[in-house]
Order: sequence, then C-alpha cells, then structure tokens
Amino acid sequence: MRIGDGYDVDGIQPRGRSDEDDDRRDAAAKSAASSRPAGSATAAAAYDEWSANAPWPMASPPTPAPVRTGKGGGPPATTEPARDRYQEVTFRCDADINRHDYDRCGSDPNPGPARSATLRSSAFIRQASDVDAVSPADVAQDRVGDCYLHATLAGMAATKEGRAAIRDAIHENKDAQGNVASYSVKLFDTTQQKWRTFVVSANDPYVAGHAIARTGTVSPGQGQTPETRYEVWPLLIEKGYAMLRGNYNAMGKGGRPCVAMEALTGKPASHVKLADAPYGASRIGGDLAAGKVVVMSSLGVLPPPVLYDAEGHKHPNPFNPYGIVAGHAYTVMGVAHGAGPDGQPQTMIRLHNPWNTPDDEPPPVPEYELLRFFSAVDVGEVR
Repeated sequence: MRIGDGYDVDGIQPRGRSDEDDDRRDAAAKSAASSRPAGSATAAAAYDEWSANAPWPMASPPTPAPVRTGKGGGPPATTEPARDRYQEVTFRCDADINRHDYDRCGSDPNPGPARSATLRSSAFIRQASDVDAVSPADVAQDRVGDCYLHATLAGMAATKEGRAAIRDAIHENKDAQGNVASYSVKLFDTTQQKWRTFVVSANDPYVAGHAIARTGTVSPGQGQTPETRYEVWPLLIEKGYAMLRGNYNAMGKGGRPCVAMEALTGKPASHVKLADAPYGASRIGGDLAAGKVVVMSSLGVLPPPVLYDAEGHKHPNPFNPYGIVAGHAYTVMGVAHGAGPDGQPQTMIRLHNPWNTPDDEPPPVPEYELLRFFSAVDVGEVR
C-alpha cells in the first residue's frame, strides 16, 4: 500500500494522536504565531477544534468487495474478479503495512496501471510535453510505501544535474540480436561507501504495487510505424533500490528521503526536523537555486485531506485546506508569491505529490503553514 494513511515517514508505525504529536503541534503553533496573518487561527487551535468537533459521522466511501480501494489502499475498485489481473494479488495483501509482505505478495507482469494494455518498454521516452526524456511527470508512486524514493526522483528529474544523474544510473544490456535483455542500475551503497551495479531483467515481473509506468510514443527507425511503449526508468530504479536494501520489505515500508538521495547521487544529504531548526522560503529558494533536491515530510497525524458524506460524495476538509496526506513525502518544486487562503499576499511553497494524480496535487502552501503540516525536510546535493 502507499504510505500516506497515518503512517510516520521515518518509522512507518501506525500512530494515533500521542503526546509527541501534541508537543510537535504546540511547537508548530508557537513558531508560526508571529508570522500568521491577523485574525487566523493558530495551528493548535485549529487542530483542537478539528479533534473536538471532527465532522463525523461522515462516512468512508463505499468499498466494493473483494478488492481494497482508495489512496494507499490498493488498485482501483473492480467488480471483475474473474478477469482482473490484480485479483490473484490483492486477496493476499494485508491492509496493515507493517504486516504486509511485498516479497511474497505476488508479482505484476505489466508495468502500467490496472487493466491497461500490455506494451513493450523503454527506459526513457521524451514526450511532447517534456523538457527532457527524464521528467517529474514520469514518476508515479503506487502501493509500495516508498514515497520518500519517488519524491526524491521527481525532485532530481526537475533539475538538469538530476536528470543527468538518473540517465547515468541506468544502462541497457543488449543480447546478440540487439534487443534489450536487461538493465544495469547503478546506486551508491553508503554502508560500503562505493557504487554498486544491480542487473534488472527487462522481462521479469515487477512487485505488486510497483510505480506506475507512463506511456509514450517512440519512433523505432526511419520508415517504421511509431509505437506506444511504457517508460520504465522509475520502475527500474525502484527495483534496483529494493536490491540495494535487500528486498522490497526493507524499502517498501517507508524511509527517509535523505537516504534515497545519497543512494542516487553518492553525495551528502541531510535530514532536518522543522521544530528544531528554521527552514523557510529563503532557504528553500537558495537550495533549489543551488540545484539541490528538497523533500518535505508531513506530520504523522493530520486531519483527513478530504471528507465523505453518507452517500460517498467527496468534500474538502476546512481543517486541511491543502489536502496534505499524513506521513507522506512531497517534492518541493519552488517558491512563489501570491495570495494566501485569506486573500493576503504571502510567500508560497509549491509542492508535488509523487502519486502524480491531479486530484492529489496540493495547492501552494503559505510559508507560515509549513510547521502546521510538516515535520521535517530532507535536502540533498546533486552537483
């Protein structure tokens, strides 16, 4: 399952509201109070109001049996148990991420989304809307709990140096007929302090819940018909990273983005708790300008991003106006200036959700709101 349903990014433990959460929330309120616009509620007051007056009995959306649904809860709903390719896999999947066994759950031969056509694959495809063959739009986390890895990949794909590092990490291995038989994925082992190469077969199935491959059109050669293929470089790195860590269970239940950054770049990365050290728009802008990758991790407990009524209709949650998912990693894409929720000019932080779906993409978050929703920031060098 995807991380992001109440699981802590660092430890991936199911958590209720704890003393640690209260302390962190109160620290966030004190730190943000001085910069918060007049008349707006503090983080503590907003959280207490939501906790005491949560809009229940708002119901969860109806879930068709037998397949789990929802963000972090498996593939799209289906009522086709006989033919759905996920059916064999999902009945073995456990909703508790700590008990789920990715390595024994099953495999998926199709790099694309559920019930999509089976296509050939290419590592890199430059699509019409792309600046480069490596693009943040290529990255789409699914049910494996590795948002920290995909948020890092999206951040690297947004910079010239990061794109070069990603291309350098993947090498095609061709057979005697010139067909791609496997890929070599190069990652840095921080334990051994050296680069290692992991061979990923071009034909082996992927783990159930793998990153979702994007489709693109390639022209095989002059006079040949253009062909639609899957672009699989994020899946190749995901599989190589699992091999670096030992297996999917070791990497698919959360982790720190800084660890993934060092594995991908071989350069230092840092993890900073926002309650311990100030990290705002000026530092974000400076780090991005220096070509660094910046990833923010949300608090382990937050009001739900959306609410559902008894009929299953979705509604915005006024206590989480940015739709931030708890225990999730977000790529920081930039700093902008615009009107905040109160209509006043604000410095805004642009974030990207590695789920890469329009409904889950957050609007820009005002700088003064960062401590209300985020616990830590990870910053990694690429140059």
